[in-house]
Amino acid sequence: MVTSYRNDELPLTEPAVFLSIIAAEIDRSRRYQHTFTLLLLKRAQRPHSEANPIEALVRVAKEARSLVRGCDWVAAFDGLSLFAVLLPETRADGAGIVLDRFGTKISDPDGSWDVELMVFPYDRDAIDAFADNARKKQTAQATPPPLVA
Repeated sequence: MVTSYRNDELPLTEPAVFLSIIAAEIDRSRRYQHTFTLLLLKRAQRPHSEANPIEALVRVAKEARSLVRGCDWVAAFDGLSLFAVLLPETRADGAGIVLDRFGTKISDPDGSWDVELMVFPYDRDAIDAFADNARKKQTAQATPPPLVA
């Protein structure tokens, strides 16, 4: 039974690296006037029958990486309750294919998931907001609490 996880055990990109890749992809997409898509899969609820939620989320993380191309990037945020998938050179219609794969593979056994699809440059503000929010959460987690005298 899995009771905890380490990011290095999963086939995922570290969140800080993922955020750097988003910034580089924005620059590249702007330079070459190409699109990319960012998918966010958020765990809305878990089934009441799920005996080990961490084990289920680790399985979903591994499946998520297996459902995309080698050039795509997958990262987990918020303790594996949010998966972000960066699809370079992909428009909304191509992202729909990936979403279909996710829906077929992970929707039923793993509770319900909310999906958000953002296409650069059309959803630039939403992509920036996601990256800013993720950076703030990482900084808050990395900052030790103040010492109390």
